[in-house]
Amino acid sequence: MLVLERGFESAIGHTPTAQILSGLLGIECAMRRIEFRQQVGQLALVFRLTRRLEEGQVLATREEIEAVGFSFMLIERLA
Repeated sequence: MLVLERGFESAIGHTPTAQILSGLLGIECAMRRIEFRQQVGQLALVFRLTRRLEEGQVLATREEIEAVGFSFMLIERLA
């Protein structure tokens, strides 16, 4: 798995999301609300919900996230 081979820095801003991603990826993903600035040549694994949540809505369980739907994207900054 890419995150195990290359290491990673978490920039996950919500504890429930960090817990859910930890389960999905099978690794410990800490909640760390930091500003991430991707450097040229750096890879980023992006977790994206398939739709925008309603104002104030927080997904607290894996089942809730799966009901909304999500995708992962691997992006590399080229310039």
